[in-house]
Amino acid sequence: TYVGGKPRKQNNNLQFTTPKPKDTSTTGRGTKKTPVIGVKERGTGRVYARVALPDHNGQKLTGKQLLSVISAVTKPDTVVMTDDFKGYNIINHKSTNPENFTHISVCHSLGEFSSGKGLHTNGIEGFWAILKRSIIGSYHHISTKYLQSYVNECCFKQNNRFVDSFDKLLWQSVLAA
Repeated sequence: TYVGGKPRKQNNNLQFTTPKPKDTSTTGRGTKKTPVIGVKERGTGRVYARVALPDHNGQKLTGKQLLSVISAVTKPDTVVMTDDFKGYNIINHKSTNPENFTHISVCHSLGEFSSGKGLHTNGIEGFWAILKRSIIGSYHHISTKYLQSYVNECCFKQNNRFVDSFDKLLWQSVLAA
């Protein structure tokens, strides 16, 4: 997903202000927003998410970044379900996929949201909704510098939603002592 504010509407009718150039930010992959890569495990519902900062060439969200996140949190020979973003094509090549992942994609651009037999990306899409609502509802504004901390907090809440928070706090304090 992409995290960041949307451009504000400019009021160019005021006579004492100089008109500002129209913001050309777009939605989706052409945006100036910060991309966040996420993986959700279907059996347990656990989520792992990582902010994808630009690489040394200034590119955001490359196939190598996607594959490194997937490789870090999944076991070899895992079925990976994604949307139709071309960056995921790196999974389909044996030379760049030493973990032997099986790639299944859902083509959102053609209106396909499930490719049958429970193959969909709705789990991680739901997590993105929770993340964005926490930013809008609680924090209102966050900077890219601290975005990973907010993502980590949301992952922690998602991964521990069925755990009694007092027991978790008690256990953490015993381990810290």
